Amino acid sequence: MAYATFDGYEIPRVYDVQIEHILVGESARTAGGKLRQDAIAYKRRWTLLCRPVPKHRVDPLLYHLESTLYAEGAFWLYGMDEPVSAMVTEVSEQVVACAGDDGTWHKDGRQLTITVEEV
Repeated sequence: MAYATFDGYEIPRVYDVQIEHILVGESARTAGGKLRQDAIAYKRRWTLLCRPVPKHRVDPLLYHLESTLYAEGAFWLYGMDEPVSAMVTEVSEQVVACAGDDGTWHKDGRQLTITVEEV
């Protein structure tokens, strides 16, 4: 079972998730020093760090993101009741050597860092 998915595509071997809580709005101080705030929404941003995997494990996700030009999709993370509407805003890809699930060595492995932001 996948730990995280985007539009049904597995985000493979996630080992660390950093969550930012973002308040959408503006705040300012009045002349008297009182803080005033106009809040519109609360959003989350997830940064997922993944362990190295063979290239063929990340290709479906990366091809999907590229073919849709990183369009909005359904993001699900272990522990969520339902997927949320989100966008992948950043993908960092590192080429590494790694062992596959069957123990074979792959020189073209990939290690991903993916940032997903709730829309």
